[in-house]
Amino acid sequence: MSVEVKPGRWRLRNGKTATVEDRVGNGLHPWRGRDNNRARYTWSDDGSWFDRSDPEAFDLVEYLGPEEPQATS
Repeated sequence: MSVEVKPGRWRLRNGKTATVEDRVGNGLHPWRGRDNNRARYTWSDDGSWFDRSDPEAFDLVEYLGPEEPQATS
């Protein structure tokens, strides 16, 4: 699996969506983002996410477009 990671909305392998926010540092998983529940995730440069309990569920698989503007009140 390999994608060109960039900021924006993404479909995850498990069918849910997440927003990639930015790239920080040169570590193994420099891309940061959140899902719809605001849980924090990190990904490698090829879009992979790793967790021993479910190693591929949160991989980035499809770019859906730029991040949608947040509603202001």
